[in-house]
Amino acid sequence: MARLRHRYSTGTTYGQPQPQPSPSNAKPAPQDAFAILLAAYDPCLHLLGISTVHGNASLAQTTNNTLSVLAAIGRPDVPVHPGAAKPFCRNAVHAADIHGVSGLDGTTLLPKPAVGPVTKPNAVLAMRHRLMEQPEGTAWLVATGTLTNVALLFATFPELVEHLKGLSVMGGAIGGGFTDAPMGHVKGEGERFGNWTRWAEFNIYVSAICSTWS
Repeated sequence: MARLRHRYSTGTTYGQPQPQPSPSNAKPAPQDAFAILLAAYDPCLHLLGISTVHGNASLAQTTNNTLSVLAAIGRPDVPVHPGAAKPFCRNAVHAADIHGVSGLDGTTLLPKPAVGPVTKPNAVLAMRHRLMEQPEGTAWLVATGTLTNVALLFATFPELVEHLKGLSVMGGAIGGGFTDAPMGHVKGEGERFGNWTRWAEFNIYVSAICSTWS
């Protein structure tokens, strides 16, 4: 049988092995919604919880979106902890021109949240508690959004770095011959590596200092 993996998502998903535990960190846009769906129903994963974060929209909106997605897929039992509303040293930057003001514009079919967010303990303490509950080297932290929650987690509880099996990040841009992938072209700007500026990807750009902690 496949070894299960625990996962925690931070907007960030956090998650654990029989299935592998995994927490998640999310914001969420359509790609985050699919990540939540996969983590919630993959038989090899045990989704421990989700922390939401600033990103495509405000923290209040990304939290509501996450709860609506979980209601839509029949997993309102997954705890959702609101995390950071802004990065360390700058105001929050949102992407209303890409994903709309709600962060999930384009559909009116999502149900209202079935439950509310979990505010006590806060997102950082909740992630630390659930991840440290898992056997060492089994839990995987997945960040599909900006990295502020992850940076706060590792800065506050550095022992988690050695306890986790791994960290997955959806962010960053590569180019300049690093791969054979063709570069993008946006609004007549010529070749570019980033999706937000010519050089920078959105999740890293809006929380760059936090990314150095992750």
